[in-house]
Amino acid sequence: MAKAKESTGKMTVGFAPEFLMQSGRTSHARNAHFWNGRRCDRIREGVRMMGGSIVSLDGDFFRHVESVLVEMGAATASGGPGESVVQLTDESGRLFTVFEGVPAGAEWEVTDGPFEAADDDVRVPDMTKVFSCSFECRWVDLVVRLLDAVAQGADSPMWVVDGNGVVWDPKRVDSQKIVL
Repeated sequence: MAKAKESTGKMTVGFAPEFLMQSGRTSHARNAHFWNGRRCDRIREGVRMMGGSIVSLDGDFFRHVESVLVEMGAATASGGPGESVVQLTDESGRLFTVFEGVPAGAEWEVTDGPFEAADDDVRVPDMTKVFSCSFECRWVDLVVRLLDAVAQGADSPMWVVDGNGVVWDPKRVDSQKIVL
């Protein structure tokens, strides 16, 4: 079973990698997370888990995402090639989780449109050629802050696809308009 890599940063480990890897990751929508030792499903206390996708034309961009988040204190787990998870818990205990790839059967969420640019400066890539990582987080402000940090040092262009198919530049996500 995979073990989480402990971090020495300000952020703390907030997931149970054994559960994430046991799930077989057939769909991250069925994954549960552990909060203070208790299992938490996607809907907890009336709050729905929200998320989106990070996409790039670079097939290895997840390693960059993982590296930036680990540098910020995130923990990682892996069940094998294409099965990595990186999760950061911020100072308030809020979770931001990125899954390598998209769950089997959910590829259409990234390849099928319609897609629209968030603004005139965003050029939507050919979505049939992108590589994608799913992310989950309930807090828009945390998503915006971390996506900006990930995009700052990227070697190749990245985009964020929200729940309405709007494609964002990760350095310019509008927290008032993005739909997770």
